[in-house]
Amino acid sequence: MDISFIVPVYNTSKYLVQCLDSIVAQTDINKEIIIVNDGSTDNSLEIILDYVQRYEYISLVNQVNQGLSAARNAGIKQAVGEYLWFVDSDDYLYSCDVACKLYQQGKKEDLDMVFGRFIRGTLDGGTAIEREKFYRIENLCGKVMLARDFLKETVTNGSFYPTVWRGVYRRDYILKHDLYFIVGRIHEDEPHTIKALTISSTARLMQVGDIAYVYRINPSSIVNTVILNSIYKSAKSNFENYIWAAAYTKNNFIKNDLRKIIYKSMYSWLRSSVEKGKMISKEEKTGFNRYIIAQLQELLKNKDVTFYNKIKIYKIVFNILIGRY
Repeated sequence: MDISFIVPVYNTSKYLVQCLDSIVAQTDINKEIIIVNDGSTDNSLEIILDYVQRYEYISLVNQVNQGLSAARNAGIKQAVGEYLWFVDSDDYLYSCDVACKLYQQGKKEDLDMVFGRFIRGTLDGGTAIEREKFYRIENLCGKVMLARDFLKETVTNGSFYPTVWRGVYRRDYILKHDLYFIVGRIHEDEPHTIKALTISSTARLMQVGDIAYVYRINPSSIVNTVILNSIYKSAKSNFENYIWAAAYTKNNFIKNDLRKIIYKSMYSWLRSSVEKGKMISKEEKTGFNRYIIAQLQELLKNKDVTFYNKIKIYKIVFNILIGRY
């Protein structure tokens, strides 16, 4: 088996057919599609069962609702493919040959990860190419790189995008390094991506120039719903990710230069949590800022956070207090 596609599904019936058809259409590759129905209450299960009956390489894992991370983990445990591709059920693959292209590069160069470009899709089917970010990584495309070097380059030039759906991961690499997703975490892709790129000093990857994936901007998706309706939960998840990174870099003896890169990425998440306060009313902002400051104070007590990064945290607190955020 070349690639196992892992597709978590929760109430995405409106987009599910396009997603599954884009995977079924992949040519010149031996594939399996593992659909994890995470307790959907719409007609997603009916659509899934139809695909399971029509295609022998599609299987269903049915579970009570546990969240995206748990659904992906269930797919990992069942997968047998040499590489894994995590595809969100409201997104779709760009063309019918992208899986073959990524797989062939992985096999040819014996890579642990192969990433493609992605574009943003809208609810009405329109797409927009992420040109700015692509220009920043264009000089990296087609090169075999150590995964840690790729992280350094992309964080430094501002093109780092911590998502797991951008390409394929060697299954043995996932299992060897226990790269399961943190259950219950909203922004689960960030720590997973950081760990995948840094846990091994010898992991190798390639960024290809081909567009591989269409990421649909869906106001009702898990991430966007959280941002619009529960900014506190989104901020909490970002703080949890920061604490995770502090412990991870310390416990895995990550060297200083790489540790700084990881912290730089994590720091941007903290900043984004603070800046989300701009989306709420002045009345709510006072309470939100109190919450943010309390969380930052907890970070300052954390022994795993380095002194240098505590200084940066103090800077955020100061800017909140003077009304800059």
